[in-house]
Amino acid sequence: MPSIETLRTLIRDGLTQCIEEGRLSDAPEATEPCRTRLEQANTAESLLALYHELRQLPIRADFPYVEPDEWEALRAECPPAPELPPLQLSEEVLFDHLYGAWLGRVAGCMLGKPLELRSHMGTITPCIPSTTMRWY
Repeated sequence: MPSIETLRTLIRDGLTQCIEEGRLSDAPEATEPCRTRLEQANTAESLLALYHELRQLPIRADFPYVEPDEWEALRAECPPAPELPPLQLSEEVLFDHLYGAWLGRVAGCMLGKPLELRSHMGTITPCIPSTTMRWY
């Protein structure tokens, strides 16, 4: 079980999510009782009970967006798919394209965050050839 502070942080984020999903108004009179309960809760059980109450709130009637949860309702909100021309690639060329795209995505996911934030440069610097490092 996570600590009380970790649960409190997660439920604070859940409260924000409820506001963004239209389950709760962002007006102080709507959020303050929840925030007060959140800060005063001192057991995991009371925090989890608050979380479950928040997740059970219905969508507000004045919420201006339609955001269904079920697949069929979600598809019904989408515009029709455009007609696409037939694929003109051989299986081998298609495989090469998809494989290259997948490798690029994996490389981006593995290297992107540390390089974007430069928070772990000391950790990854030894793994990158010195000729590449001149750009960083």
